[in-house]
Amino acid sequence: MKFKVTIKVFPKKDVLDLQARAIEPVLQSKQSHIKNCQTGKLFVYEDEGRLDHVHLMAQQFARQIFSSQVSEEYEIKVENYLENNL
Repeated sequence: MKFKVTIKVFPKKDVLDLQARAIEPVLQSKQSHIKNCQTGKLFVYEDEGRLDHVHLMAQQFARQIFSSQVSEEYEIKVENYLENNL
């Protein structure tokens, strides 16, 4: 079975997000009411196999390749892949 895997990586709540700190005042100067801006990274890819194996591989990629365990956390979403969906 084919799956679309989405991994969101973002700074841990107790880690200072310098990019977000720089962006937030600019957004607020545009008359927006944005607060608690957060930056991050997004990884999207297609994988094929059993759902449990695809999810396990995504966890390994997120932990070992895409994020820093010291300063970042991640969220994983695995969905059935439909042609032309990625």
